[in-house]
Amino acid sequence: MPASKPLWLTLAPAIFLVLWSAGFAVAKFGIAHTEPITFLVLRYGIVLAILLPVYWVVRPPLPKTVAAWAHLAIVGTLIQVVCFGLCYLAFKSGFRPGAWRSSSACSPFWWGWWHRILSVRR
Repeated sequence: MPASKPLWLTLAPAIFLVLWSAGFAVAKFGIAHTEPITFLVLRYGIVLAILLPVYWVVRPPLPKTVAAWAHLAIVGTLIQVVCFGLCYLAFKSGFRPGAWRSSSACSPFWWGWWHRILSVRR
C-alpha cells in the first residue's frame, strides 16, 4: 500500500498558483510607492520570514552536492533577480502588469518549444 502524500505537498501547487498570480497585482501597487529593487528586497525579506519557520517544521531534503547548490543559485538568480528585477523596472517605466503577466504566462510553452528544438535526437 503506497504511503499517502503529506498535506503540504498536496496543497503546494494551489498555494504556489495563488501566490504567483497575486504577485503581479501586488507589484503594481508596490511599485507606485517604492523603487523596484527596494520593493524586490522587501518582498524577499517577507517571504524569507514566512518560509524559514515552514522549513524548520517540514525539514525538506536539501541538495547534497556543490553542483546542485550551484545550479539552484544560478537558476534562482536568473528567475528571481533578473526576471523579477526587470519586471519591476518595466512596471516603474509604465509597462502594464497585465501585459507582462500575459507574456510570462507563455514562458513554459516557449521553454518547452526551445527544449524540443535544441534536444533533437541524432
